[in-house]
Amino acid sequence: MKKLLTIIAAFVITASATVFANNETSAPAIVKSSFETKFGKTANVKWEKVLDVYVATFTNNSDDYKVYFSDEGEFLASSRYIPRSGLPETISSVVKKRFPGSCVTQVLEFASTTNGTSYYLVIANYKADLVVLATIDGKVSVIKKAKK
Repeated sequence: MKKLLTIIAAFVITASATVFANNETSAPAIVKSSFETKFGKTANVKWEKVLDVYVATFTNNSDDYKVYFSDEGEFLASSRYIPRSGLPETISSVVKKRFPGSCVTQVLEFASTTNGTSYYLVIANYKADLVVLATIDGKVSVIKKAKK
């Protein structure tokens, strides 16, 4: 559970704080080796350290990725923006029913080694903008709501 909270904290911090600060660092050899084993030799990888997690940011096949490794080199999670059409049908159906008349404007796929894949959606309608967490089994919860 502690590892999961660390991953989530690193995800949230890197998603919001990279705009304001340059935390770029060099990852230890064991982390870089694990990265290369999983993703191959990738050009233009930028590393940050957030709490006890090393975060690599890179582009592969025009997808922008963030991948998360422990300081021991263990792969923890990855995230990337995907098109709305990439959402599983289960989630699309639930979102359409629960938020009729709304539009999904962004989808972030977050794949964790401990909890599987989940999706963070930005949903807009005439009343509010929502950030929603959706799991592969169709559970949807509102994380943030900003009224217009």
